[in-house]
Amino acid sequence: MQLHCEVIANARQSELILSFQKPGMFLTPMLTKSRPEPSEQQKMAQIVPFPKRIGDPAEFAQLVQTIIENKMINGEVIRIDGGVRMP
Repeated sequence: MQLHCEVIANARQSELILSFQKPGMFLTPMLTKSRPEPSEQQKMAQIVPFPKRIGDPAEFAQLVQTIIENKMINGEVIRIDGGVRMP
């Protein structure tokens, strides 16, 4: 599981706008290397409340693009984790 925050900085009219993404489990090279078997990945996906699957990197990229393009998003922490909450 990724426990870091990705930071998106967007300069708009001399202001620095920061938004953070808190990613959950995504099908990245790091995950596929640590859990190469599809059955292991499916087992991990069962802890995700909804949808019951591991995230697609394209979904993460879509949120990044939305944050950059939408000028009304300002100073937010956005969870993209299917409802998984780490203890």
